[in-house]
Amino acid sequence: MILLVAILPSMEHNNHYGTSGSGHDHGSLPPDSNRYPSQLGEPKDHLVAVLLSALVGTLGIDRFYLGYIGLGILKLFTFGGLGIWWAIDLIFIATKKLQPANGYYTSMPRS
Repeated sequence: MILLVAILPSMEHNNHYGTSGSGHDHGSLPPDSNRYPSQLGEPKDHLVAVLLSALVGTLGIDRFYLGYIGLGILKLFTFGGLGIWWAIDLIFIATKKLQPANGYYTSMPRS
């Protein structure tokens, strides 16, 4: 047990998110990114989230996509907070201030 506790912190520095060894960039991780990838939710595409927010954000579809089901229903019934909530969400999603509920955004692969 003590050996396992000593090994786990050193394993985190090996970057299990794939940015050092595999050459893949898995995007911006949530602030509590010390969790292992299996504990994180499904990654969401940032561009899809921005487009959903811009086009159908007043119906709460962007919140459903990001995993905030309850807030999506509330946003649906208030028509995006009469447009105010929609505008705020659009800005927050575009600037990545609003992260997916149980995951992180993916980013475009670098060539």
